[in-house]
Order: sequence, then C-alpha cells, then structure tokens
Amino acid sequence: MPRAQKQGLKKPLAQSKSIPQSKTKLYSGADLQHFQRSLGNQGLQRLISGDLIQRAPDADETKKAKRRDVVLLMGSGFNEEATVLAPDGLYLSVGSVDEMVTKLEGIDFPIKNLVIISHSLPSGDLGFGSAEGTTYIRASVLASKLTGIIPADKSPEKVDFRGCSIGSSPAAMEQIRSAVGAGSAIGGNCFNVTQIQGPVLLGDEAITKLEQVTKEDRPVFETGLQMLIDSFGPAKDCILDRSETSYFRTGGKMVAQWFSPDLSGEWDDRKSKCYSAITPEIVDPKKSTDGDFDPGIAGHCRLIQVEKKK
Repeated sequence: MPRAQKQGLKKPLAQSKSIPQSKTKLYSGADLQHFQRSLGNQGLQRLISGDLIQRAPDADETKKAKRRDVVLLMGSGFNEEATVLAPDGLYLSVGSVDEMVTKLEGIDFPIKNLVIISHSLPSGDLGFGSAEGTTYIRASVLASKLTGIIPADKSPEKVDFRGCSIGSSPAAMEQIRSAVGAGSAIGGNCFNVTQIQGPVLLGDEAITKLEQVTKEDRPVFETGLQMLIDSFGPAKDCILDRSETSYFRTGGKMVAQWFSPDLSGEWDDRKSKCYSAITPEIVDPKKSTDGDFDPGIAGHCRLIQVEKKK
C-alpha cells in the first residue's frame, strides 16, 4: 500500500567514458557505488544533479506486500466462522492480553481486516475464553496495551468485531480502532447468533472433502448440499457463504450469522436480522452516548461503524 524523464548532461564530465550515456537507463545501488569510486563524491553528485541517472529501486522497494486478513480467536468454537470470514487469513488463538500483544507484534505484512471473534458486552468489554470460563477486559485497558504495537504501514484497514453487543459502545470500538491504527471499526449492537450445520451424508459417509465426491455421486451430493442450506430454515439467507468451495474449506460445514435483541439461538421473524442485510451506520463516538445504541424494547439491531478522522 504505496521518475521523471531524465535529461542528458549538456557537457560531458571528465572520466565520463566509463559511464553509459543512456537517458533512460536505471542503475542499481551497486552501480552507483561503482561510479562513486570512479568519480568521487563530487563527480557522482554532479552526475545525479544533472539528471542523467535514475536509481533503480531495490527489490525490497519494488515488492509490495499484499494485505491479508488477520483473525483473533478469543475462545474455542470459532474456527468455522473464521474460515468463512477470512478464507486466506492468518488465524491467531489468543487467551490473554499479553498473548494478543505478542502475536500481533509478530505480524510482518500489512493487514486488511483485523477480525476479532469473541464474546463481548454492551459496555465494549471483550472476553478471553478458556476452560475455566470467560474473562472480560475493558476496551480502555486493552487499547492501552495495543497502542503502537502495529507499525503504521501494517495497520489494518478495518477492525471487524464479531461478537455480541459491542456496537452499543462506539466509544469502546473507537478506543480499539485508534490503538491499532485502523481506518475504521464495525460491530453490532445486538446478540450475535452464529449457527453451524453440516456435513452432508452420502449413506453413512460424512462428505468433508471434494475428492470424496465421485462423478456418479455428484447429483446426490448437490441435492444434499441444497438440503443442508434448507435446514437453516428462515435463517438460510443469513448463511455467510453457501458455495461448495466454502463448504469444503470448513470441513463440510456452513455458517449462518444474524443479530437478535434477545439472548436466543432461535430465529425471530419480527426481530432477527441477517448480518449481511444490515447497512452500517457511521457515527461519531464523541457526539453520542452509549445509550443511544441500545436496541431498546423494539429490538432495533444495527451495525455501528466508527472511522478515523481525515
């Protein structure tokens, strides 16, 4: 995430016979060092200022690292969701603040989306899960530990909170966004319901890999895949990726995700909303209070987004 036409010298320099006179040729750092030894510092400076030479970028300069998603798994049971959300992402299991800091510090590429899958509270507290239970950490505490650990050239474009109710506290999302230097952060203000179904069965065999599907079995498998989709009932529109590729990538699973104002895994035709069906609302956390984003009695589920000031 990130020259000019060169004009020849009007008058050749002494000892310039050893220097190619191309107006457009690029020279490497090693070539310039050779010219420096031949001409001395003054001669080389005159050559460069005369715009005969354009330095060729080194390999490290021309190689642009591709942005990649990073998923923080702050508990167990999130693997299928992570795989669907970030198919080519780096998945990091973190059980404490210190472990989160250490693993984020070790990232050596620019981040596209920093996806945080965790349990969370309307206050913005994020939960680290373990066999003993869930330990919630205030966003302000977490932000103080995360500040400055990701270099600016590797900072994420977006922080994507996939947990319950954190969108009720835009101020908390802003603290985390600012700490990691992200361009934006997004989260929902209702309970985040994630439902996982699968695999397809052919006879008694669970189909989890593409190579298990023979040419003869293909029609039956495709029918089974559609039956799997239909098994989500009214929530089938909330399936994050219903493609065959995604099904096999997750080991024979499909994942649906929606918001509900009630703590229930059941779909409510009146209140439940698919994650993908909600348009994010950009808000200024300094001009609002957390109470403004409570779903209320009407159960108004929303996606709240905060952004870096330009």
